[in-house]
Amino acid sequence: IANTGRVLGGVRDLDVIRLVLGEFGLEDIEAWRAAYDLDYARKRAALNKLVQSPEYSQNISGFYQFLTETKWKHKKTSPIKVGDPKTYFPQMLLGKWQSIQKKYVDITPEPYSTLHRLRIDLKRLRYLIEFFGDITNPETSQESILAIIALQDHLGHLNDVYNAGQLLSGMQKGYSKMQKAVQPKLDELIKIQVNEAHRFIPIWREFQTGRINDLLPTILD
Repeated sequence: IANTGRVLGGVRDLDVIRLVLGEFGLEDIEAWRAAYDLDYARKRAALNKLVQSPEYSQNISGFYQFLTETKWKHKKTSPIKVGDPKTYFPQMLLGKWQSIQKKYVDITPEPYSTLHRLRIDLKRLRYLIEFFGDITNPETSQESILAIIALQDHLGHLNDVYNAGQLLSGMQKGYSKMQKAVQPKLDELIKIQVNEAHRFIPIWREFQTGRINDLLPTILD
């Protein structure tokens, strides 16, 4: 499973890179396109080789058999107590949100890795709401989810721009013919990344102190 994720991730990253570079008009470098096409062909070939192999089919079949035929048993010494989710979900949700607020109270545009971690934590917060969606107030949970998704979209776009810059920088170093042609484009992409990061901070501040603080405590009402 992990190997499949890595191979798929490599293909997806290149798809995202082309979309982002095209969006900002940075795809018109002939040497870059040649290098990209070669790298993409290699990664796509690796993916096809993986999913078409007999070993892959055997592993998938075996995993399915394991999930469907295993007789799951709980240890008598440590029984799993499920309980009523309405009694513990609100505490879990507010605890997660308070942790996010505390961790990112003084967030800045740099380093980018901090914004990346915030994106992951927001995704987990949203997943928590969605997982317990059956017991929440539909309107409250939907408004909360949409507000979080809006932040995720902003950070996701920033992540794509950052990754595009990293890949373009790597290709520039790996292909001597690209260095002169790529540098102005790379500078432009870095400028976009910095501007996007700075634009996000006030959006995050407003979200952090805004309506989400009224929605989450009343999500079961």
